[in-house]
Amino acid sequence: MSRKESDWPVSLTIRLGPEKKHFSRKQRAARMVKLILREAEKVARKRLKEEGEEKPKIVVSPELNELIWKRGAEKPANRVEIMIFRDEEKNQIVITVPKEEQH
Repeated sequence: MSRKESDWPVSLTIRLGPEKKHFSRKQRAARMVKLILREAEKVARKRLKEEGEEKPKIVVSPELNELIWKRGAEKPANRVEIMIFRDEEKNQIVITVPKEEQH
């Protein structure tokens, strides 16, 4: 194993504000979820550079999804702090909200 197990979980802050203007109002929150998935996949790919390992499934937690959609489809959050965990038993990457940010 090339990386230490202490590399997980990963904490990130993703700025969504600049990306919002590229999408129509009704699609903004859905597109922001896809943007978060894309960013998490980049981070996971860097952490999992082992040969022969199959690509894990990336899952957004309900808490993060609720945080993005809280203000509706037209006005999603401008900035989101996320934690990326690796669940080796299910072979998936879980994206969630840090504990202190959950309400």
